[in-house]
Amino acid sequence: MLAACKKDGKDSDGTPSITGKSKQQVFMMQKWFLTNFRDSSLASDVDYIETCAQDDTYEFKSTTLYTQDRMGTVCSGGEPATENYPWSMASADAGSVTIFSKSYTIESMSGDKIVLTREFPATGGYGKQTVIFSRKR
Repeated sequence: MLAACKKDGKDSDGTPSITGKSKQQVFMMQKWFLTNFRDSSLASDVDYIETCAQDDTYEFKSTTLYTQDRMGTVCSGGEPATENYPWSMASADAGSVTIFSKSYTIESMSGDKIVLTREFPATGGYGKQTVIFSRKR
């Protein structure tokens, strides 16, 4: 019988393992890149990540604070290289997270990716925002 092997907290394919971790711990286990921020409420599916922000990392340093590190590329002149922002979860394994001043449903999590969504009223019905944090850019 063969079993998946874990070495140094990674699954057999090299992905960081989330086995035994709470959802909150998955956010906090490594730095993440924001690889998708889409809004389907507009006529076209719009990605809101500016080119200058595509190299930014997001590190969830505590259960209430994350740091955005602009990694040397800033979008406007007076922008600091790093900035702290609030985030929260009702409990360590809650099904939703508050980040970017909005509440998102946690759709899926792995050692490679976190997928968040939220629905909101929009012209002609409801819009949907999808936010994806990935381990690699």
